[in-house]
Amino acid sequence: MSTSDDQNTSEVHTPGSGLAESYKNGAGRKITPWIYFSILDLCVIGIVSAQLFSNDHSLTNILSALFTLVGWVLLLLWLRSLQQTRGLAGILFISSIVGVVGFFVVFKWERFSSEMVPQFSHRFGPGKGELPTESAPDVEQADSIFTPAETDFNQFLGPDRTGVLTTRVESDWESNPPKIQWKQPIGEGWSGFAVQGDAVITMEQRDESEWVTAYNIADGTLLWKYVIDAKHTTVPGGAGPRSTPTIDNNRVFACSAVGKFVCLNLTDGSEIWSQDLSELSSANQASFEAEVSWGRSGSPLIVDDKVVIPLGGKETVGGNESTAQPLIAFSAEDGTEVWRAGKGQITYSSPIMATVGGVSQILFVSWDKVAGYNLDTGEQLWEAEWQGVGNANPAVSHPVQVSESRLLLGKAYGQGAMLLGISNNDGQWSTDVVWRKSSVMKTKFATAVIRDGYAYGLSDGILECIDVSTSRKKWKRGRYKHGQLLLLDDKLLILTEEGELVLVKAEPEKHEELASMKVIDGICWNTISLSGNRLLVRSSDEAACVILPME
Repeated sequence: MSTSDDQNTSEVHTPGSGLAESYKNGAGRKITPWIYFSILDLCVIGIVSAQLFSNDHSLTNILSALFTLVGWVLLLLWLRSLQQTRGLAGILFISSIVGVVGFFVVFKWERFSSEMVPQFSHRFGPGKGELPTESAPDVEQADSIFTPAETDFNQFLGPDRTGVLTTRVESDWESNPPKIQWKQPIGEGWSGFAVQGDAVITMEQRDESEWVTAYNIADGTLLWKYVIDAKHTTVPGGAGPRSTPTIDNNRVFACSAVGKFVCLNLTDGSEIWSQDLSELSSANQASFEAEVSWGRSGSPLIVDDKVVIPLGGKETVGGNESTAQPLIAFSAEDGTEVWRAGKGQITYSSPIMATVGGVSQILFVSWDKVAGYNLDTGEQLWEAEWQGVGNANPAVSHPVQVSESRLLLGKAYGQGAMLLGISNNDGQWSTDVVWRKSSVMKTKFATAVIRDGYAYGLSDGILECIDVSTSRKKWKRGRYKHGQLLLLDDKLLILTEEGELVLVKAEPEKHEELASMKVIDGICWNTISLSGNRLLVRSSDEAACVILPME
C-alpha cells in the first residue's frame, strides 16, 4: 500500500556518494571523477611528453607550466566536488593564493631566461652591488691604455666577425686554471666588449639612461662614459642596449637600442657626430617596436671609410607599402649619409663582410631574406628567402661563410639550417638551396663557427656538430643553453648561459669536454671577447676579465 509519505520520500545520500555523482555544472550535467582523473592523466602525459620529446626547451617549459596549472585547478575542482574533501579544497586554494602573494612579497621578477624560465631576485637582499663610477687614468698611463695592439678584438665577434681566432688555449685547467683578474657589477644590457689596447668598450643601462662605457682591462676601472637619455625594455629580454660597439681609427661607433647612433672619441668619450635612426627611417620608437620589439640590436660594421648599421622603419604603412630599409651607410669621418640599401624590416642580426662570387660585399639577414649588398652603393646584388619575421621568432645569427660560393644559415624557433649556394656569372647572380633541414643547427643567440668543413653551434641550447656539405649530424651533446662561443684553433671556448666557462675539443668524432670553470653570475647572453690571454665576459649583472692559460 502506497502512502503520500512514500511518494514524497527524498533520495538518501550516504557518505562517499559524491564519488558516484560529483559536481554538477551549470547545465545540470554531472562531471564524474573519472573525467577529472582522465584530464589529470592527460596533463601528466603532456608534461612528460614535452620534457622527453620536445627539442625546443622554451616550448617545453611553457607547455609544462600550462599543464601543471591546469592539473592543479582540476585537482582543486575535483576535491571541491566531493562532500568529504570540500574543506581540504578550500584550504589548498587559500594556501595557493597566500603562497603566491608571499613569494612575490619576498622576491621580485627580473626577466625570463632564453628557455622561458622566470628569473627572480630577493627584494630584501644585498642586490648586485655598487656599479663602477668614473675614475680618470693616470696621465702617464692614459696614452698607453688606448694604444692599438695586434691582439685587439675591436668589434662584434672579433676582427673579421667570424668568432674564429688562431689563439691556442691550454686545456689542463686543473694544474693551470684560468684566473679571474677582476669581476664587478655592471649595468643591464646585452652588449659585448670591443677591445683596443687596454681599453674595453661596451654599452649598459644605468637607471633611465643608456651609457657607452670605457673600462681599463687591467683593473676594471671606469675610464669614461657617454650618456644617452633613453631606456629600452621588454618582458622577455629585460632592459638595456643590445648592440656591441665597434672601434676603428681611435673612434667608437655605438648604436642605442632606441635609435641614436654615435661616433665618439676613443680616449675621452666625447661626441664627434651622431644620427637619429628613428628620424631617418620615418618611424618613431613606438611604431618601430610594434614590429621589432627587441629594439635596435645590430652592431656597426666598418666598410672602408664608411660605417654601416641596420636601419629598419615601418613595414606596414598605407596598406602594403613599406618604408623599412635593411641598411644605411654613413661617412665614418663626419656622419653624412652615403647610401641606403634595399627594402624590408631589420632583425636582431648584424651585417658582416664577405667575398662571395668573387665580389666583396655586405651580407645581412632581414625579415624575410638574406641578401648581399654592394659596398660602395648599397645596391642589392642577390637575395634568397630566409625567414626572420615577427617579434616571436627573430633571426639573430648571421650568415657563416663556408666557401666563396656557399653560406650556412641557422635559426632557432624550429627553422633549423640551410646551406645556400650563390653563383655570379658576369654580374648575373643566382642562388640555390644545397640543403635545408629543420632538425640541425637551430642557433638562437650565438652564431655557428666552422672548422675543416664541420660546423659547431649551440642548437636549441645544446652543442652540435654537423658536416656542412651533407647536413649530417655528427653529435649533439652538452646542454650549455643559449650562451656564446669562440673557436680558438682546435678548441671551442663556451660561456654557458649560466656563467660557466667550458672548453670543448672541436672535432667531429665525439663531444669531448676538456675543462670547465664557473666565472660569472647572471644570464650570459652577451658575446665574449678575447684579446691575447684576456677574456672579457658579461652577463645581465656582472662583467669580468679572465686570464686564460695559453699554450
